Amino acid sequence: MAVVSTLSNHAKFMLKTKKIDTENDVFKIILMDNAFAFDKDTHATLADVTASQLATTGGYTQNDKTLAGVAETEDDANDRSRTTWSNVTWTGSGGGFGPTGAAILIDETALNVTEFFTTAIDRTFTGGATNWANGTIGTTFDETTDLSLVASATGQYCGISFTNIGTALVAGGLYRLTYDYAQAVAGYEFKINGVALQVLGDAVVGTAQTIDFYADESFTGAHELRIYSKTNAAAAGDFDNFSLKQLGTVIGCIDFGTDFTITAGIDFQINDIIFDLS
Repeated sequence: MAVVSTLSNHAKFMLKTKKIDTENDVFKIILMDNAFAFDKDTHATLADVTASQLATTGGYTQNDKTLAGVAETEDDANDRSRTTWSNVTWTGSGGGFGPTGAAILIDETALNVTEFFTTAIDRTFTGGATNWANGTIGTTFDETTDLSLVASATGQYCGISFTNIGTALVAGGLYRLTYDYAQAVAGYEFKINGVALQVLGDAVVGTAQTIDFYADESFTGAHELRIYSKTNAAAAGDFDNFSLKQLGTVIGCIDFGTDFTITAGIDFQINDIIFDLS
């Protein structure tokens, strides 16, 4: 099938603010269930549409289809700029997958401008007490000019709730945690405490370090972003300049005009993936 992606309003904004680079960003395509109806006004990020994405089963895996073969052309005959990618194919297996009636094109690299930490002091530790709380850190928990931590056993933690961060994470949404870290003794890692613990990754020394992650569940309210002593009972270091933002801009929707159910051994292919600006 030959398709043309219709831009979301948010994609237009992200293009104008230079957050989207069609030649260098990572673009993915996801398949939607047959009840999904695209809204160019409100479907701005992956978090807004992921609840309608097909489940991982029968030859379809969520968020794994990366587009390749990008090409840019200036089409003066039709007064437009065109971005195209190579065809993509899913092969049904087991019980197959679907029905699907649409696909969404995602720029996985584009970082949204909205900061999820609504209180600056919880990000930069300037101006007094913060909403970070010591859970079990055994030696030092100091939030006066940065977040200075010294553990006395592995498995100790501190954290901040999503109530205090000021937002919630959507299950299946894509997010970026940014931080500065000066290390004295190695051994810290980031996790999110919800119904289960989601491991985000080890703390890495440096400024503007990032961890990109898909949320395993909805994190809200008393759920916490936490820092744990992972591998060293005396883990020690200073954290600063936190940021939490969304990735995954919805470029647009491809409406198939009909529903497809893919059975085992059958290929489902989208040809000539096109993104026009006119």
